[in-house]
Amino acid sequence: MSAALLFAATFGVVFCLGIQQLNVDGGHRWFAFFTSPLIALSNLVLLKLMPGPTGTLELLGYLFGGSFGIVASMALHPRLVAWRSRPVAERDADVHALGTELADDVARSDIETYCACERLGRLVWYDLLKNDAADQVLKAERYLQARGLIVRHPMRFNLIRFPPKGATA
Repeated sequence: MSAALLFAATFGVVFCLGIQQLNVDGGHRWFAFFTSPLIALSNLVLLKLMPGPTGTLELLGYLFGGSFGIVASMALHPRLVAWRSRPVAERDADVHALGTELADDVARSDIETYCACERLGRLVWYDLLKNDAADQVLKAERYLQARGLIVRHPMRFNLIRFPPKGATA
């Protein structure tokens, strides 16, 4: 029984030290923070067991627990980081989508606010040459053009309109 406990305690110490080192190297502060108490707990168990009998089995458990512990930490660490990173990637995607939506809205608002508009048939067209903020309008036009969110008049290229919501130009 003490050989198995020595193996488990040594495995735990070295496993946690390996995870800790990979966390420190990778800059994973929260994982590193929470690994420290596990190292202390594993050391405490090891120090309580070690003064006991140390026959051949106990020595083998002590010696090889660390070997298995370090290999296990190296195998598990990438999975732990990937598990923790997945929500961050999802949050980044959400932030990117919201940022793009906000930029779309601001660019459209700049065109609608600063450019003169005229109705041709049932469509409203914005005149890029008749505006109160040339630099802002130019930037908004370039952005909306790149995003495919404006339609140019077929004959008067200074006129643009916005396709219906959900449709692209």
